[in-house]
Amino acid sequence: MSIVKNKLIDSDLIIFASPVYVHQITGCFKTFIDRIGYWTHTMKLTGKIGVSVALSDNNGNEFVIEYISKVM
Repeated sequence: MSIVKNKLIDSDLIIFASPVYVHQITGCFKTFIDRIGYWTHTMKLTGKIGVSVALSDNNGNEFVIEYISKVM
């Protein structure tokens, strides 16, 4: 996880993407967000450009995009 955190800090652009599982992000992605969640208090990623991407065959994209955007 420390490698991923360092890459996030060094990056200019962060893309958060997830397939839609029952109108929500995947469990692995939720775990990732939970592990960096404290960064929302320390403003670690302030100034980074973020892009949110949701992938589905039918519906649920709006819910996932809204959630990812809120986290960003």
